[in-house]
Amino acid sequence: MNRCEMDGGVGLIEFMATRLLLHIDDDADEAFLLERAIELGGVGEWSFVHRSSGEEGIAYLQQAKNGGVAMPALILLDIKMPGIGGLKVLEWATANVSEVPVVILSSSGLLKDRLRARDLGSVGYYEKSATFTDVVDFLRQWESFQFRFPRQRDSHRRSNCFN
Repeated sequence: MNRCEMDGGVGLIEFMATRLLLHIDDDADEAFLLERAIELGGVGEWSFVHRSSGEEGIAYLQQAKNGGVAMPALILLDIKMPGIGGLKVLEWATANVSEVPVVILSSSGLLKDRLRARDLGSVGYYEKSATFTDVVDFLRQWESFQFRFPRQRDSHRRSNCFN
């Protein structure tokens, strides 16, 4: 919650800063459940946009670069998708919108996927769960995470959220 003084300091106006979360995942049910978890999880300062493929995600980000749509504060990305997969989207995002942190949300718990995502620039990796508790907690604590941009190869400085 941010506060803003009115003219002459007569009173205070409270407002929520809105941050945009771009969720890229081919599973529409997963997107619905995540959006619901965000709504119910006490993180109302986050708005939610879902794209159902890597191609759609990249198209959205290209529009954002050109000022046609809002640039997200965070990209939440699935790895396993048909067409352009999540790791390719991550690679594109790292090269083209490096100011936007990317967190992986995947059903894959494989160490090789975690390491590959980290090496490509992801600032975090969460395994999908029915409740999205870890992701909602991460969003709730957004201000306490210190991301360094442009993305660094020195992964231990990038994130506290590689579980």
